[in-house]
Amino acid sequence: MFRYFLSWRYLISRRTNYIGIAGIFLGVFAPILIQSIMTGFLEESKRVLRGNLSDVAIEPMFAEREDGRAVETAAGPLTRLVREDARVGAVAVQLSWYGIASEGGPLSRLILTGNQTGQLSAVELVGIDVLTVDKLVQSIFAVLYFPGRALPLPPIQDELDATDFLDSLKREPRFGSRVANPLLPFNAPPGYRPKGRKKASIIVGESLFYQLDLRRGSILHIGSSTPHPETGELRPNTREFVVAGSFSSRDRRSDTDRIYMARSELADFLQDGRSFSKLMVTLDDYENDAEAFCSSVVQSGDEQALLFGDDLPEVRTWETQKQGMIGAVKNERVMMGIMLGLVLVVAGFTIFAILSMMVFEKRRDIGILTAIGATPRKIMHTFLLIGLWDALIGATAGAVLGTWAALRIGSIDAWVSEQFGFELFQHDVFAFDQIPSKVQPVVVLCMLASGIILTLLFAAVPAWRASRLDPLDALRTE
Repeated sequence: MFRYFLSWRYLISRRTNYIGIAGIFLGVFAPILIQSIMTGFLEESKRVLRGNLSDVAIEPMFAEREDGRAVETAAGPLTRLVREDARVGAVAVQLSWYGIASEGGPLSRLILTGNQTGQLSAVELVGIDVLTVDKLVQSIFAVLYFPGRALPLPPIQDELDATDFLDSLKREPRFGSRVANPLLPFNAPPGYRPKGRKKASIIVGESLFYQLDLRRGSILHIGSSTPHPETGELRPNTREFVVAGSFSSRDRRSDTDRIYMARSELADFLQDGRSFSKLMVTLDDYENDAEAFCSSVVQSGDEQALLFGDDLPEVRTWETQKQGMIGAVKNERVMMGIMLGLVLVVAGFTIFAILSMMVFEKRRDIGILTAIGATPRKIMHTFLLIGLWDALIGATAGAVLGTWAALRIGSIDAWVSEQFGFELFQHDVFAFDQIPSKVQPVVVLCMLASGIILTLLFAAVPAWRASRLDPLDALRTE
């Protein structure tokens, strides 16, 4: 029993032990806080990077295969193949191309006059299907003519089913204007009165909306070049569209250079014979089925000549498409964990130094304890207990306060900004409203255990040296 009392007295009687406790506290507190922030940053980055992407994108390469068969250019066969898979929740067809957009007048005049005012922007044109009205008609048809029975038609699915496009329409943009009706996004904007032929509606990314100084009802000139289906020669196309509103996907790239329009309108604008570029697929259980689904589609599509094959990345998950940015954040999280782990190692060396000095100063006490019957094992346990008290106090306090700080980091950031006028988190740099944070219980427990175990390891050497002291030499020490 004397070991617990004596070790505690040694701990509180020497203030240098508080330095060791503080070191262990920081060694546990900092990794928990930073790793929670980095994990939250990774999760938020994934949501931002995903934008309007679906779980899986299937983008065939339309060319002649090695077996002489050409890849099917119609969307129907590939769509049916994908829908037959029980793991699929929804499928939508997209048509995409690239062009140049201008709000300052016809493109030909801007280019010929050498316009340098920033009114020309390279854009990605994305044609999508939004079939809300058709869904309503189909539902009424099913209720009236097939009550209580399965619908004899394949399910009608569109962009709103397969991606988060509806959320990006409903989200309040920072720079743009929301469409009047997110469920019917390509309706003409309120108050639009065309002079002559009615123009098709488009939806512009919020950053591009701001860059071109657009308004709902603005006329946007779009130009592009497409190869002739027979000769292959490039043909210029230009057309005017009316801006129905903007979208906010939180993906800076998409919000800066993407324009959505009805797929039929884009196909009519390009006039190159293509009706689709890719399929957007949502899975019921993405985490467990993504890899198996991609392998299955690649194999089936290759067998039916619906994909080019030859190990080309025609079927990719959204994480594969954004693997560069996601990988960078993951690597940064690992490096931060390693660097902060060194703080705990330094704290361990501090415990080693403090206990070594204590053993040297308490040589006479060790000799007296040995003389009255304390065994070397009990002497070693006494000094190990000092390290254990250091670890329990420092690591527990670090785990508790680190978890609390991670959960309250948003409030802490707001308080610091209000009191000192200093922002811990630059909100303008990232698309986050506050510092993201996600506490992982496994990380907290691992850091708590690491702090205790590492401290005991560093305390073991001084404790062992104390147990090996000769009592006669120790008693002669003054």
